[in-house]
This record gives sequence, C-alpha cells and structure tokens, in this order.
Amino acid sequence: MDWAHPASEEEASRRRDIERSRAEARRKVEQMADTVQFNDPWIHHSDVTKSPEELLQARQQAWRYQAHRIEMARRRDFAQAMQIHG
Repeated sequence: MDWAHPASEEEASRRRDIERSRAEARRKVEQMADTVQFNDPWIHHSDVTKSPEELLQARQQAWRYQAHRIEMARRRDFAQAMQIHG
C-alpha cells in the first residue's frame, strides 16, 4: 500500500493547482467587470465610487432616459411624416 500515499499527495496537489487556477480566473473576471463598468459610456466617471446597487440604478436611469429620447424622436418623425403625407 506504499503506492497509495504518493497518489493521494498527487491528487491533493492537483486539487490545489485547480483551486489556484480558479481563483486567478475569478480575479481576472472581476478585474474585467470593473474595467467594463468604468468604461460604460452611460455612467459618469464619478460613479466609480458608488456601490454596485447605485451603479445599477444609475445605469437603469440612463437607459430609461435614452429610451425616452428614442420614443420622442419616433413621435417627432411620425408627426412630420403625417404633416408631409397628411
């Protein structure tokens, strides 16, 4: 049974390597997410000091504002088309 001990050490080492790899991947994804949030054109540069919840609220507010502007432009274009063809 001398062969069982090195195999268990090898398995433990392999598991530690996998966990280290996973931890590094998580750090890279978190860093990438922070970079994406920082470069989001709909969020002001000062928003980086806010919590994730506050950032989400700011992003949602910016999306609502953009949707409102699109709807107003659509109505304006429709009204102009009605004047031309009406």
